[in-house]
Amino acid sequence: MDKMKTIVRSLIYIAALILGLSGCLTHSNMAKQMTVLNTDCDMKDVSITDEREDLNSTRNWTAECNGRKYQCNSHEDGYSECYDITE
Repeated sequence: MDKMKTIVRSLIYIAALILGLSGCLTHSNMAKQMTVLNTDCDMKDVSITDEREDLNSTRNWTAECNGRKYQCNSHEDGYSECYDITE
């Protein structure tokens, strides 16, 4: 009986840990990761602004790094792209 309580308690702790860590991946972090995938920027150099989500679940944001400015978006299906809009 004590072994069963220990197992259940461990599973609850593991579930809480997983749920807690899943919150670490915020929209801004996802936007940074998508920017890195679509440009030659490093994660530490990317700054995200103007982040928004449309009604059709398309995310849009402006990214800056290395003196360049990008307009980026990602779609529900995982497709993403960034366009250089540096003036």
